[in-house]
Amino acid sequence: MTDRPRRQQTRKRDEAFVYDSELLADLLDSRAAPAAKRGKRASSTAATTLQQDDSDSMHSNSDAGTASSDHEDEEEDVGDKEEEGVDLDAPLSEAALDEVHQMALESLGERTQKDYAIIITALRRWAAAGGFKKGTKPASLDLGSMPKKQVANLLYRFFDWWIDGKPGDPVQGGSANRELGRSAAMKVHSALQKLLDGCCCRVSADSYALKDINPYKGLYKKYCSKKRDKHLVAAAAASDVGLARAAHLHQSFGRETYLLGCRRLLASADHGNAMLLSMFTSQVSMVARGDDLRSRRLLDLSTRMMACVGPSMAVAITVMQPPGTGKTLVTRPAFKGILRNKLPEMCAVGALARWLVVRIALQAEAIPKPGSKSWKQFHLWYGRAGEEMSRNNHGKLMAQLFADLGVETAKLTHEMRIFATQLMYEMGVSLEVIQRIGAWLLDPFGTAYIVPGFTAEALLALALWPGAAQKDFTGYWAERFHAAVPEELVQLLMPGLAALEQAVAAATAAGKPSAVADNLARLLRMLAVVVVQDALELADRYPDNPVHRMLLQNDRFKLLLESYKLAKCAGTFEQQRPLVQQQQHRRQRGRLTRLQIQKCSCS
Repeated sequence: MTDRPRRQQTRKRDEAFVYDSELLADLLDSRAAPAAKRGKRASSTAATTLQQDDSDSMHSNSDAGTASSDHEDEEEDVGDKEEEGVDLDAPLSEAALDEVHQMALESLGERTQKDYAIIITALRRWAAAGGFKKGTKPASLDLGSMPKKQVANLLYRFFDWWIDGKPGDPVQGGSANRELGRSAAMKVHSALQKLLDGCCCRVSADSYALKDINPYKGLYKKYCSKKRDKHLVAAAAASDVGLARAAHLHQSFGRETYLLGCRRLLASADHGNAMLLSMFTSQVSMVARGDDLRSRRLLDLSTRMMACVGPSMAVAITVMQPPGTGKTLVTRPAFKGILRNKLPEMCAVGALARWLVVRIALQAEAIPKPGSKSWKQFHLWYGRAGEEMSRNNHGKLMAQLFADLGVETAKLTHEMRIFATQLMYEMGVSLEVIQRIGAWLLDPFGTAYIVPGFTAEALLALALWPGAAQKDFTGYWAERFHAAVPEELVQLLMPGLAALEQAVAAATAAGKPSAVADNLARLLRMLAVVVVQDALELADRYPDNPVHRMLLQNDRFKLLLESYKLAKCAGTFEQQRPLVQQQQHRRQRGRLTRLQIQKCSCS
């Protein structure tokens, strides 16, 4: 089954800004219907009166019939008097017109309404500031009372200003690159068309299509036409960049580029790069869209045991997407999973844990108390003033990261999904599993009875563990997973965790357990352990990382690091290796030994 909710939202978005004349026609019909009914009743009354006069002349002695006719005449006279008090041909009131416009707005999706509100708000700022040009007077936005040519000129100048990167706008500034994609251009056009429809509706005027009036018509054809994609592909194919720049699938962003980006961010001492690394790896590991990622909060995280993975069990991170916050599911929550990566540099769990340590331990941000206001507003990747990161900010961060990596593509925020999908496909994961975990395939079974985001083979493949497609889950093993972490280091990385755990224990003893608080305590403890275990492999190679620098200054961690290296060289952790891997490891060592003996004998 295809992604029906996604298709419905796309259809709604494409058709949202066609003038909704049906709603207005319905109200006009309802206004005209009483008038038609009154005319029909008047003619019926006249016919009845004539018939009654004839009956009276022929049967003057029929008192009962006469009384009945008089009673009917009185009822119709009363009805006519009531209708005479209402002017049925009067225009709709301003309140009624606003109601029509509001009905049209409510037919849009919630996210679509927010997107168009941003554009219309920018238009009002632009008009009030005279287009952000010196010496220019503010422009009127009473579009319904203006001539069509004047409206087209005004909105053309705003559209061109938006394409230029909104120069001069203090709220949403940008660069003048004039490379606005068709999808973004259509969104701006649709918002302007919707605004025009509402203005015309309020003055009881007929709306019209902006795309048919010059000079707006030329700008619409250039940036909103479907033929533009073909021209971009042809131009890119003829350029030095090649066809890949116009295509969504960009082959230069592969495993090596991904690893390079992770290593660069991990080596940085900047706290902002710790957040960017967490976003980067999480979006790949969850096969997530940017909109699915930006709104995630700490309360959306939990732990989940996967008994089918590893020699015993694997602890994974569960990320919940509440209903209505993503682009696919509206009425049901969606769940994504993240498993620890084979390579600690590319581990999304470790990157998220380090970012939380930066906030809680280094930036002194208090652990939120469950049920408090800060608990509900603790965004994993925040934007301005601690609020949810905007789409524009997320796009800029990713664009800068891709520019540093030398990757050029038409759809930056899709590259992580493309890379994750290609990675699973190359490792042999079935197409159905890929489609379900990426929310391309949605059906009642996949949204109500199973958790597609927690398919073992997909999570293992995304974390680069071998044997995922063959459902051989014994390969999930690493020495760092078995290093015991002292309590002193856990409390160092998560100050305030002990108080939270004590509060959870006290509430449980009092017979008032809090599942939310207990989950938060277990989650933060697990993440602190992950940070220390990954640092045993990474601290020496990336000493400038702020979390590693803090750990390397701690004597307890230095002793742990030294003992870990000795145990690893002595093969102490080999006893924890799965039996199948032990046999393979012994065979490899036996082959190496035989090769060494042969070389010695030949020499």
